[in-house]
Amino acid sequence: MMTRVNLPLTSLRRVMAVSLALPALLALVFGSFLIVERWTILNDARKVQQLMTLAQAAGAVAHAQQLERGMTSLFLNGQEASPPERLVAQRASSDAAREALLVQADVIGLERLPSQISALVSELAGDFDRSTEIRGGIDARSLPLPEALGYFTEMNADVLQLVNELAEASSDAQISNRIVAFAAFMTAKERAGLERALGSGAYRKGVFDTPILLAMRTMVAQQDQAMLFFDALAAPEDLAAAAPVETLPATAELSKLRKIAFASPDTHDLAGVTGETFFATTTARIEAMKEAELAIGNG
Repeated sequence: MMTRVNLPLTSLRRVMAVSLALPALLALVFGSFLIVERWTILNDARKVQQLMTLAQAAGAVAHAQQLERGMTSLFLNGQEASPPERLVAQRASSDAAREALLVQADVIGLERLPSQISALVSELAGDFDRSTEIRGGIDARSLPLPEALGYFTEMNADVLQLVNELAEASSDAQISNRIVAFAAFMTAKERAGLERALGSGAYRKGVFDTPILLAMRTMVAQQDQAMLFFDALAAPEDLAAAAPVETLPATAELSKLRKIAFASPDTHDLAGVTGETFFATTTARIEAMKEAELAIGNG
């Protein structure tokens, strides 16, 4: 004979309540995980956007300083008593780009950035403060050319390091690789800017001495290396943005001007090329690289 067990009414109610509540509880827990996951993705997306905005601001600083460096080289290799108006105007553009970078860093908050990034921003701010002293030495022609150009080159090296550090700050490998590719393209552009400064100054002076020729060859080789790195890591749309640079008339013309410069120790002939010609040719190419850089940064 089966023994009948009478469960208390309260126990039955508890069982029924738990049975009914369990699916809702599981849905709530699962929903909470989804919310946390989506919030994490959203936060990372915001972080990536902030980092890319900072990288673009850094790129604007490098571009402005590249132009100022090239114009400074032309001035110091010439005979003008005072800096030309376009150099004065470019200095204002450099200052505006620098201020925009510092403002963007403040908007994000240095305390929210990795220590390496905040340290680089602080170092750049200190270098920016030296501008009045450096430019004064340039205007008075009391600052040696290598030191004048080195001031801009060292700052731009910090800018490039800043962008590389931004890549490491992202937890998304795809985003990180894209920022690294962006930094590689910026590096190629920076070396192109150095080539402009060195070549335009030497053409204006009328002679390419051995150290300048070696430095220019190094800049050309480093541009090629950086672009190989970019090609290996860049997304297809970024490769497409950079492709037009190679088919520019200025790129073909620059190749000719390089050959004239590199052959000059043997030919003793610069073929009538002036510093202004070299500056204009390299600038046309660099401006196209800047357009590509903006497209890559906004992609």
